[in-house]
Amino acid sequence: MIALLSVLLMALADDAEAAALLTQAGGRVKSAADGAATEVYFKDSSALTADHYRAIGGLKKLRVLTLYNRCTLSDETLALLSGLEALEELQVDGAKFTDDGMKAFEGLKSLRKCTFFHVLMKEKFTGSGVSHLAGLPRLETFGCGGSSFSDEGMAACAALPHLCELRIWHTMATDAGVAKLAPMTTLKIIHLGPQFSPRITDASVASLAAIKSLETVSVMETRLSWEKSLSKMKELPALKLLELHFDEIPDDDLARLKAELPSVKIDHQVPTDEQKEWLRRNYETQRK
Repeated sequence: MIALLSVLLMALADDAEAAALLTQAGGRVKSAADGAATEVYFKDSSALTADHYRAIGGLKKLRVLTLYNRCTLSDETLALLSGLEALEELQVDGAKFTDDGMKAFEGLKSLRKCTFFHVLMKEKFTGSGVSHLAGLPRLETFGCGGSSFSDEGMAACAALPHLCELRIWHTMATDAGVAKLAPMTTLKIIHLGPQFSPRITDASVASLAAIKSLETVSVMETRLSWEKSLSKMKELPALKLLELHFDEIPDDDLARLKAELPSVKIDHQVPTDEQKEWLRRNYETQRK
């Protein structure tokens, strides 16, 4: 008993030392009543070094980790976080890890929610490394935006056995990648945003009709029509919310959608004139 108490006291002392180091670097650290660090937040993580990541990796009761703005996380420093077995939520912005480096996530057995913003490794990050998350028993939410995440990443997401929510926006994922999600049976919420490009089109929305568990479908920044895709939403028995933000949809098609799906909330936001011009230009470029 005395030995155990000694170990606990040493761990708390380590947490206090790590918290002091992280606070000095501009971070915010929240601790439980017993002094154990449970949350770490950096509004700007551009100056973090290996020593900072090593300190974070030693916080055995850490549940939430947020690293915003040009995060210096790389394959080498990501490995220093592989022992965070209590971590439940992770948000990272501007990191430079690769698909291979994502193997470090295999140790995060409590992870429930994982979001990447702007992974800055264009040649070495496709999202295929998401396959390393497949063995995480509690992972329910994954998101990736503003990066080179591609159809390989979509295929990896399709193999996540417990995934309930998937958010992919401003990436290189295409209709072909969305089609790979068709076999999923646990997915309830999906959000897709191709940044006013024809990478995600009617074909993607039509593909989503195969995922009968979907309750919320959010597809923004593209062109959609009743005949090619929106009519397929009638095939989703659990659908409650259809978000169509900044999508260009003919007025008659939108009216028919609302009439045909009276029990579904239709949230449509009209694109601005500038956004319509982006769509026109990008779709014309594709045709050429």
